[in-house]
Amino acid sequence: MQRSYDRVAASYDATRGLPPEVEAAIAAGFARLAGATPAAPFLEVGVGTGRIALPLVRDGFRYAGVDLSGPMLAGARGKAAGLPGRLLLARADAVALPFAAATFAAGIVVHVFHLVPDWPLALNELLRVIKPGGRFLYGFEHWLPAGGRYAFDQRWRAILARYGVAPGGHGTTDAPVFAALERLGLRPETTTVAAWQTATTVAATLAGYTSRTFSASWTIPDDIFARAGVELAAWAQAHYPDADAALTTASRFSITHAAVS
Repeated sequence: MQRSYDRVAASYDATRGLPPEVEAAIAAGFARLAGATPAAPFLEVGVGTGRIALPLVRDGFRYAGVDLSGPMLAGARGKAAGLPGRLLLARADAVALPFAAATFAAGIVVHVFHLVPDWPLALNELLRVIKPGGRFLYGFEHWLPAGGRYAFDQRWRAILARYGVAPGGHGTTDAPVFAALERLGLRPETTTVAAWQTATTVAATLAGYTSRTFSASWTIPDDIFARAGVELAAWAQAHYPDADAALTTASRFSITHAAVS
């Protein structure tokens, strides 16, 4: 079973939200790379609280989104209140989409396949419901190897490695997905559509790692997680005595896209 985001639905937007100008750039990137018109429907698997969907709906596109988490979908519905009726939301599993073949002009997935053990089936399901000549769009946010937040993350990974574990999911990373697309003959290309910098405090960053806010921590055994958190807190205190000091992050959002035959 893939992991549901029920446990973090209430804090999702606060911890994964994007600046408005970045949201707009990402939406424009998806629309451009999909070659979409307002009449052409999108489907997003793992729509969550709508951070990708809602800017596109506001731009006039028809959009369907599915998610395993009812509370995440409730968040999306709340934010979509008052928008034109161009957004369909449904609770559904990525490996068994409730749509007929060749229904959508474009299929979107962002930060989902790492949660899905049978991600190849989820990939095939999404490809199944995209019309011939439509577009498959795989979005991913990544940090550049610079800045205090990146150093924090590297220390966390190093601490966990000493215990023989690593942060991660039940599914896959990006590279196997790209390789699968190549094997299917889809000839994917990757385009960066947004670049930005954010800042957060040392205290907030530490809390993000030690409170299991992010899904990459959910598979770490409790005893190891507790000990690793103590070590990370000690490291942070030694390197950043001021808990209110800012840690910067340079981020990019890219879309790997391919035509579906």
